[in-house]
This record gives sequence, structure tokens and C-alpha cells, in this order.
Amino acid sequence: MELHIDLAFFLDDDLLSRGEVRCRAVEATQQLEGVSGHRFEITSQFEEPACPVEILCYREEKQLYKAALRVGVHTSDDWESIDLAGVHTLGFRCRELE
Repeated sequence: MELHIDLAFFLDDDLLSRGEVRCRAVEATQQLEGVSGHRFEITSQFEEPACPVEILCYREEKQLYKAALRVGVHTSDDWESIDLAGVHTLGFRCRELE
């Protein structure tokens, strides 16, 4: 099993970066490049009932923040959002894959 997570990072109403992460049995790190010099490193692994996801945000090679969350294994009906360190908003939706 794996969990597919669509991600969208926002600064106010401006989209910085959009991409996807697949949480699998083996921990993996993926990078998403964004506008204005932003880069996001997302480390994830599939675990039930919730997958650990760690996000490191960089701008021009300076780390702005590190956020850790657990995303429940589910299929989203709509986009969900959370605040990341008072800096960005993360919009996400999930699909459970066989």
C-alpha cells in the first residue's frame, strides 16, 4: 500500500510550488522547486494509521523552517490546509493506493 499526497504551498494567496509525494514502505525524500527562490524537501514514509511527513523549506539556500506532521491514510473529498510555521499555508489532498 501507499499514500499519494498532492501538495500546494502558498504565501498568502500566491502559489509557490505544487507537486506530489508518494508515501511508500521505504522512507524517501523528494524536492519541489518553487518561485522566489523557495525549495521544499519532503521526507515521507508509509505507516498506518498515519504517515510521517517532514518538510524543510529553504529560500536561497537558507532554511526558513522545518515542519513535521502525520497524514492519516485516507482519500480526501476535497483539499485540506494547514499553517506551516506561520510562514506558508500547505494545501493537500490524499489518495490511498493499493
